[in-house]
Amino acid sequence: MRFAGCALLLAALAQARDVTEDWDITYVTTNRGLDQTPKRGIGVNGAFPLPVVEAEIGDTLVLNVHNSLDVPTSLHAHGLHQRGTNYYDGVQFTTECGIAPGANFTYRIPLEQSGTYWIHGHTMEQNYDGLRTPLVIRDPKDPYPADADEYLFAVEDWWPITIEETIDILHIPGNPVLPFETPPGTLINGGPGNRTGPIRFEPGKTHRIRLVSMMSLPLWEFAIDDHQLQIIEVDGAATKPKVVDVVRMAPGQRVSVLVTAKASAAENYQYHITVLQEYVPAIPGVYPAQFDGSVVYSPNAPMHVAAAIPTGPLSELDMESLDYEPAMVPDRALFVNITAGYSPAAVLDESLSLITYRNPLVPSVFSALTTGERAINPVTYGPQTNAHVVKYGEVVEVLLWSPAEFPHPMHLHGYSFQIVETGRVNDTTGEHTRRVPAQNFSPLKRDTVLVPTGEYVVVRFRADNPGAWIMHCHFDWHMALGMNMLFVVAPREMQRTLRVPPEVGEQCRRQGIKTSGNAAGNNGYDYRPAPELPELLANSPGLTKCALSPARAGSGAYIYETIRLGQGLAVSTSSLEVRVYERFGAAPVRTIKHHTGQITQIRARENSLLSSSLDGQIAVWDVRQAGSAPSMVFRSSDPVLSFDLSADDTVLVGGTQLNSDYAAKVLFWDPRAPGAPVRAFEDSHSDDVTQIQCSPSAPKRLLSGSTDGLVCTFDLGQPDEDDALQYVANTGASVARCGYFGPESQFIYAQSDMETLQLWTSEATRLADFGDVRGLSQSGVPVDYIVKCEYNAASQRLYMVAGTNDGDIQLLHVGAASMEHIQRLSSGHSGVVRGFAWDLDAGWAASGGEDGCLAWWSRASQAQPAAAGPGPSRSPGTAAAGASSRRFAPY
Repeated sequence: MRFAGCALLLAALAQARDVTEDWDITYVTTNRGLDQTPKRGIGVNGAFPLPVVEAEIGDTLVLNVHNSLDVPTSLHAHGLHQRGTNYYDGVQFTTECGIAPGANFTYRIPLEQSGTYWIHGHTMEQNYDGLRTPLVIRDPKDPYPADADEYLFAVEDWWPITIEETIDILHIPGNPVLPFETPPGTLINGGPGNRTGPIRFEPGKTHRIRLVSMMSLPLWEFAIDDHQLQIIEVDGAATKPKVVDVVRMAPGQRVSVLVTAKASAAENYQYHITVLQEYVPAIPGVYPAQFDGSVVYSPNAPMHVAAAIPTGPLSELDMESLDYEPAMVPDRALFVNITAGYSPAAVLDESLSLITYRNPLVPSVFSALTTGERAINPVTYGPQTNAHVVKYGEVVEVLLWSPAEFPHPMHLHGYSFQIVETGRVNDTTGEHTRRVPAQNFSPLKRDTVLVPTGEYVVVRFRADNPGAWIMHCHFDWHMALGMNMLFVVAPREMQRTLRVPPEVGEQCRRQGIKTSGNAAGNNGYDYRPAPELPELLANSPGLTKCALSPARAGSGAYIYETIRLGQGLAVSTSSLEVRVYERFGAAPVRTIKHHTGQITQIRARENSLLSSSLDGQIAVWDVRQAGSAPSMVFRSSDPVLSFDLSADDTVLVGGTQLNSDYAAKVLFWDPRAPGAPVRAFEDSHSDDVTQIQCSPSAPKRLLSGSTDGLVCTFDLGQPDEDDALQYVANTGASVARCGYFGPESQFIYAQSDMETLQLWTSEATRLADFGDVRGLSQSGVPVDYIVKCEYNAASQRLYMVAGTNDGDIQLLHVGAASMEHIQRLSSGHSGVVRGFAWDLDAGWAASGGEDGCLAWWSRASQAQPAAAGPGPSRSPGTAAAGASSRRFAPY
């Protein structure tokens, strides 16, 4: 597509203005001129292609939209940061409710950025069915002015089936059947790729070519025979010039290049748009496919014959941003595993860190604006949105890792990010290959980055644009199947400054959608009936018994606890032994006997095994050394019931049994100095301290649980016990186990000796009270007791392991509003199960119990879950006296 060169001059002379587009979004049945069966696409004003939108920086884009569809619709200006206009970002159930069928709506978007962008549907992946067009915003002060005609190449794929039909195919239970039996065609500037027209070069002149990938799936490349391409813009951000022979494009990306024409018109040339056959099946004429057009210098000149067409990826770490901003220093870091997973019904879904995104019932921007202080708690937006709340001005680092068979073009709304590192880890050798930009470098900024298969990319952005912004894969299939996450940036600032136009809320009211409250439209932490966090496992979730240890713990001896130790297992027994097993081993490879009293807890650290006992000791063994003698022993005058090491290994903490002086203590040792404790808290609990856990994410945070029914949280940076005590959650029942869970350890679970389970925030607000879990038996899930709760960081899910008196094990996912039964493990034990160690990602587990048997389990065929139990009740918790002045924000 050609833009006249004089348009730049005329634009420079014009005043900033409203650029108005009147769009009636309609169904259009067409094959777009391709050799395909026509399908019902989505066009504008009854036609394809959509008009290209052109404007100038400082203008206001006015999109007057009428929705003639029978479903809601919305428009996203891809790449525009929407500063102060988050509500016009166009993401249904994040920034708006969508435009109701038959309704009118106007987007008024101030254009504060120049460059190459595009507009597309962002409701129900309507982009896939044709609702997409380029957006070009020019700057009269462009640092790279061209002196000849400008050209645009917008490339898209057109599938002969709709997005709804595609998702139905992808959701077939079992191994997914990918919908390549009806392959797409390629469109260039709205028409069939094989009809792409010529472009004309003037000898010695410089032309600008804008490339826009509106693809739903494949990658493609652009090259011109015997011409160099000078990259000057990537995703709307100006770059230092980078000379290349070819530009590779992923869905959502945009690139501008300058091309200096030959001095002579003696020959004509060809440009090439090549659709790649990477990660997709080879289909002749589709993957790969090559579309050639002429670069005309003179109508009568012969065609230059090139030896080969250049190909290859773009090296983004070798490119620099023109703003000269050095690499940002991160304030917080996130690890995002980009992968697929399976539901218990064997349905494939996409995910980020094994969380499959589901829309909340209230758009997240409204939840941020209407929930007061709760807006800073990620759970407000629903666990299924994978929400991360970020403070204003924080620099956020995100490591995006793609271990699966697909690369992923990851797009962040509201921001351009720096690309600061790429790398690969060899699965076989463990070798880490890492690339970073040179020193004194201004890292490239863009808003859509391709994460190659088996590699990772590290990006950083400064959270200075308050709003609710999603990050997602721009493969339409993946986005539709849940490969999204949410950043809620500066909700307090949003509440002070963001004013949503009434027309946005009116579209919600027309559809019966709430515009206040949490993800379910409720106050507090009641999430019914919001979507549950979908159960998703990295592989088939089923576990089957693969080995039953013939060696028992001894005559009448129990196995008390089982924990993972490296790639193997450690168990404690009632015969005062700790046994170490290789994975799936029938006999222990090492037996340790040191304690003279019952072993109360065992824990593992790298190269170390620790145990506590009623004999008042915490013993440490170096697992690399043989023998039963511990390398260090920490002593207490009272029996030690539980212990933990801080995340930075600087503090060892233990909880004691109530002694004859009616004191139950939280004791502290220096891990470098075995012997007596260095300090103690004696006033926080009035009965046995049954659980100690240090926060995995904050070395100074600690929680303790007690048979007095209290769960206390402490700030270990405070030397005095009263100052250190932050919050107290009164569970109303003797606490057997408690612990942190959540991506930032912002939540607490508490299980009681009465077999009840509660969930709390770390600030002692009760989220859920499931009551006596033995009530699950009435729902078809027999439960007699809770074995343990376990948080899996990779999937960001809390699991409850329960048991029956005849030895069955029940695995349940604990959601915000209910429990979901995953699987029942049978025939491993004949009595009460005491311990369960689970490597969810590797697909194995081990259990031990009062029958003295150690049972090994491995992943196999799917299990059919039973019905879920009833939802919980909720009520506020009780903060410690004087703690209100020491409250801290969870973000």
